[in-house]
Amino acid sequence: MKFHLFPGKKDDKMIYYAVVGLSVFSVLMVASASVGYTSQQSDAVIYNLLRQLIYFVCGYLLMMFFANYFNLKRIRPFLPVITLVMSLLLLATLFFPEINGAKAWIPLPYFSIQPSELVKVFVIVYMAAYFPRFYYRQLKISDVLRYPTLIFVFWLFVVAYLQSDLGTAMVIMLIVATVMLLLQGKMFRQLKSYTKLFFVGVFVVLVFVLTPLGIAFIKILPLPEYQKQRFYMTVDPFSDQFGYGYAIFHSLVALAKGGLLGVGYGNSVKKFGYIPESRTDFIFPIIIEELGVIGLAIILIGYGMMFYILFSSSIKIKDEGSKIILVGTIAYLFIHFVLNIGGVSALIPLTGVPLLLISSGGSSTLCIMSLLGICMNIVNNPPGASDESDQW
Repeated sequence: MKFHLFPGKKDDKMIYYAVVGLSVFSVLMVASASVGYTSQQSDAVIYNLLRQLIYFVCGYLLMMFFANYFNLKRIRPFLPVITLVMSLLLLATLFFPEINGAKAWIPLPYFSIQPSELVKVFVIVYMAAYFPRFYYRQLKISDVLRYPTLIFVFWLFVVAYLQSDLGTAMVIMLIVATVMLLLQGKMFRQLKSYTKLFFVGVFVVLVFVLTPLGIAFIKILPLPEYQKQRFYMTVDPFSDQFGYGYAIFHSLVALAKGGLLGVGYGNSVKKFGYIPESRTDFIFPIIIEELGVIGLAIILIGYGMMFYILFSSSIKIKDEGSKIILVGTIAYLFIHFVLNIGGVSALIPLTGVPLLLISSGGSSTLCIMSLLGICMNIVNNPPGASDESDQW
């Protein structure tokens, strides 16, 4: 099959246009946010612009590769090997220095690899390739709990405890829980009920920890001080404007300054040292400060296009594995969107997750574009209903 650099005439192009549009917008905004780093690095704008452009080009090639060649059946024999490689990469991060309080990266000469971002994508494909067999073979619920659930639990333990990256662990856990709701068959009814209770529990816990009693409980937990402060700053973001709440305070000021049209592209004041990580986790306040509601509209339109086609396609497609990938991708995008924007606006505690397709970052950009390429393949070549004799 010949590799096509662009979608075909008969292909649905909504995801493609959304990804390219948001990626180009990201390159422009990363360049603007990088102006604030010129006092430390004179070529920061050119350097970060070119780096984000390289991420986009590499991500684009991966997206179109998977859009052309992805096949779920071909992946199944390699699952054990990929699982082992993923586990080794996660453990390898423990031998390198912490970055922002987490041991989640493997530094290389010109960039870093964050294996946990790969896990977010792989866990979706893994469930799509593995879980339908429980329905078609009528296996026992104990089989689900033994394998692959134990693998997911091991990964979560490494990410949450050993790497101290609670935000990423939360994303993985919520993605898995969302996909659990799709599982078919009587054997999964009880498991789906537990999953629903899990979501209710997450909401209740989030509300509880933002109450005075919850904050008192957070204080006695054996968590690093910077993680506790994220809860404190959500309850009162103005309580420590020159300490732990410095970034949140100036983020809220940037959001308030944006208004309808913003202060103009490139004219942000808060990117000059007031908001750390203005290219990555805190790029959203810079966008709103410079472009106002227009910047927000660009992001919402791009995300809305992807959500629409992914959701509508997931309803039409009968193949369980493909449905899991589409819904898992929706969960991946939506969870990152809520955690990032909610965190920088002090609606929920900061988690340190990027705004996908917008924030600067190699691992997150390459991973989400690869996953969206897989979704493009499914949307443009929808498989029929799963057949036990064909797949298992």
